[in-house]
Amino acid sequence: MNRELLAKAFGDIDEQLIAQAYRPAPKDASSSSERMIHMKKKRIISLALAAALILALGAAAYAAGWIAPIFHSIRYFVPASEERKPGRESYYSELEEKNAVMEAAEQYMNDQQLAPETICLPEFDNCEITLLERFYDGKNLELGVHLESDIPMFSAVFNNEEDIKEKAGTIAFSSGIENDDIEMLEPVAYDEIMASRSDKAKEYGLRHVSTIVLDSMLSHELTPEEYEAAWGHLLETGHLCIVRNDLYVSDHILMEDGTDLGQTYSVPIYDDMAVRSGNVFIDAPELPVAAQGLDTLSFKLNIRLVRSFYYMELDGSTWYYSEFVGETFAPFSVENAGNR
Repeated sequence: MNRELLAKAFGDIDEQLIAQAYRPAPKDASSSSERMIHMKKKRIISLALAAALILALGAAAYAAGWIAPIFHSIRYFVPASEERKPGRESYYSELEEKNAVMEAAEQYMNDQQLAPETICLPEFDNCEITLLERFYDGKNLELGVHLESDIPMFSAVFNNEEDIKEKAGTIAFSSGIENDDIEMLEPVAYDEIMASRSDKAKEYGLRHVSTIVLDSMLSHELTPEEYEAAWGHLLETGHLCIVRNDLYVSDHILMEDGTDLGQTYSVPIYDDMAVRSGNVFIDAPELPVAAQGLDTLSFKLNIRLVRSFYYMELDGSTWYYSEFVGETFAPFSVENAGNR
């Protein structure tokens, strides 16, 4: 999977697009966006280590017959010695250590050929999470999971529109209303957003970043019939309400006694660009003392559903609000590879 495809997996426009989906309304959730919390950490893997992450083969590894295609596809780019920047020795060393862990994880899965484990999630319309790959060496925990969901990522709603309009008080996909008009963009950004417009956006002259972005997402995620129906309503009424569902594996993994395994990082590895289904690589690089050196590590993955509501104006901006719908836990365990 190349970097362009990875960028699409994270979102067609920028990181703010992703962060929105995970930002529950304060009155509806007790915690802030995990992706926003990442940006406040002293060690920001999303900017440093993740920038070096190479998804070498992605889902194509399945076709080649690898037992551990997710682990096989995860490597960090380490420059050649002559290309390394002075003063960054510890950073390069960390990358090399992480690659060594991934190589050991892949070898472990290939040797053991552990069967996948699937858990049904009745709380979320019987979605399923499958633990495909797992590796624990007493210090590191690496997981490869598959999240399968029939919940539509986007859908147009034609009732309750006034309520959505009243609650949608935040501009979507933009830092503020003053930056939403495309005429306010810098020349390069202006050219990019204009080039990204759908045929419908061009035909009807959409001129606001938030509306152009949402329309672009709908053109990719809705069926042609659903997209035409949505535009028919938009042209008839001058507005359109959209519901977005984001089912995801949380950044918090718990032991059986509730101990948090610390900061974790997840990377989606999707063939399908929809967030609702696909493989996810999860790295827990700094396990607490209570989770180290065990013969068997039992843990619970936290799966959450966030729902966002968008109010899109034909001749104006798109506004939104989000609600934390709920969460559930899926229990798994992994044996210490060092004991094999």
